[in-house]
Amino acid sequence: MQYIFNVHEGIHEYIKLGRNYSFPPPPTKRCHNPKCNKLVSFRKHGFYERYYYSKEYKGKISNQTLYMSSMWMHHIIYS
Repeated sequence: MQYIFNVHEGIHEYIKLGRNYSFPPPPTKRCHNPKCNKLVSFRKHGFYERYYYSKEYKGKISNQTLYMSSMWMHHIIYS
């Protein structure tokens, strides 16, 4: 699952702030398991780095990871 959001400040501000970037709050969504389908709150879990390539920037960026609090499954936030 990917939680995609726009970085209105631009990629250079996102890179500058890194893990201190004001990420959007974790969503509350329905469980993706059709047998469950209950509302699940995501929680902040940690960060990882990945490569990002665009016209403006080429290099590593930090991304925040989330997990479903009631199921302990990892889900990733991509920016």
